[in-house]
Amino acid sequence: MSTLFRRTAACTCTTSPSTLLRASPVVAPIRNLHAVASAPTKGRVPAPREPITTPAALLAASGRKLSQYESKLGDWNELFTKTSDNLKDLGMLPKERRYLLWVLERYRQGENIKEVALPPLKKKIVQLGKRVR
Repeated sequence: MSTLFRRTAACTCTTSPSTLLRASPVVAPIRNLHAVASAPTKGRVPAPREPITTPAALLAASGRKLSQYESKLGDWNELFTKTSDNLKDLGMLPKERRYLLWVLERYRQGENIKEVALPPLKKKIVQLGKRVR
C-alpha cells in the first residue's frame, strides 16, 4: 500500500483506497482567468494626473489616431469603465480596442502615457512574391 493511502489508528474504514477514489465525485478545477474583468470597477478608475487630466488629452497622448473616438467615449469615469464589448459597439477596430485598453491599464499603473505609447504598426506587404517584413 502506498504512503498516500496509509491507514492510521484513527481510520476504521474497511473499503480500499481505489474504491474511495472511484466513488468520489469528479470536480473540475475552476479557473479565474476572467476574475479581473468581472470585478467591480470601484477603485479601478484612477484620479487624473498632470499633464493628462481629460479623456481628450489621454487619447491624444496615446497616439494612433484614437482622438477620433473622443466624443463617443464620454467622461473620465466612463472611459475607464468601458469593456472591449462596449468599445466594439462604438465602432472601434480590434487593434484599436486592444491598444486603448492597454493604454488605460498603463495609466492605472501610474506610467507616463507619452513614454509608453507605441507607434502605429506597419503593414506587411508582398512584393515580388516574397514577404517584406
